[in-house]
Amino acid sequence: MKRFLNLILVLFTVFALTQTLIRWLPGDPAQFLLAQTGLKISVEQLRAEMGLNHSVTHFLPSLLVDWTQGKWGNSLLTGLPVKPQILSHAWTTLKITFLTLTLALAFTLALGLTTQTSLEPYARKWNQLWTALPLPWVAPLFMYLFAVKIPLFSFATSNQPGLSELLMPSLVLAFFLSAAWSRLLRDRLQESLAWGSARAARARGLPEWKVRLKYGIAPVSGVLLAYLGSQTGSLLGGALLTETIFNLHGTGTLLVESALSRDYPVFQAAAFWVACVALLGNTLGDWLQERMSHEP
Repeated sequence: MKRFLNLILVLFTVFALTQTLIRWLPGDPAQFLLAQTGLKISVEQLRAEMGLNHSVTHFLPSLLVDWTQGKWGNSLLTGLPVKPQILSHAWTTLKITFLTLTLALAFTLALGLTTQTSLEPYARKWNQLWTALPLPWVAPLFMYLFAVKIPLFSFATSNQPGLSELLMPSLVLAFFLSAAWSRLLRDRLQESLAWGSARAARARGLPEWKVRLKYGIAPVSGVLLAYLGSQTGSLLGGALLTETIFNLHGTGTLLVESALSRDYPVFQAAAFWVACVALLGNTLGDWLQERMSHEP
């Protein structure tokens, strides 16, 4: 219950910050927005739509009620409701996130299981390579090599790309994440495989792969799950950056476009959605670690 209340408090704080941050900008945000975008409406009408005519104590509670009822406002540029835009772009982001997570976990296990084997030096060099390379440089190079020169992957050609079109960006991001995650797994495996239970299992003639799974990975799975939960923000941030580079219609692209066009309602809603997913991932990771630490 305490963790749930803390989550609600943090979410409300993030909501309040994303919705009121515009009020802290120097000058009149409405006049600045009109000058930048050339909207054909009056300053008074724009201030009313942005809630600038009311104090924060009056504006925020009513806005919170509207949000809980699914009324997220309208875009300043198109006049379209914000909620359908967020949901359609969020679906692409979630598909990239889950596909990346699946690939990254598979790579992490494969690299981690090379611990104390002849393949460990090669796994370390692979990790060092992907840790040193910058994602904004590798992604376009990967795209040029394996989608243009060697057409192994396809580009996204619609607003709702399929899994085959999301495979290339998810694969690039999974390489980066697995490089960091497998290093943690390898360190934990070295500790757990040095325990007496693992040595006793080897002495009984248990196959090495069973020793690694039962006495290596299983004891540290709770810590790894909690760590993966804490990495939700990094995973989501990488997905947003990857969307922008590969020109995918996800939340990352929506954030960039709405920020550049000064479409504040869309930007505020997208930023709040990203913060919610990151916070929920962290909370889930902590909860899993606590549950597994109490298991006998």
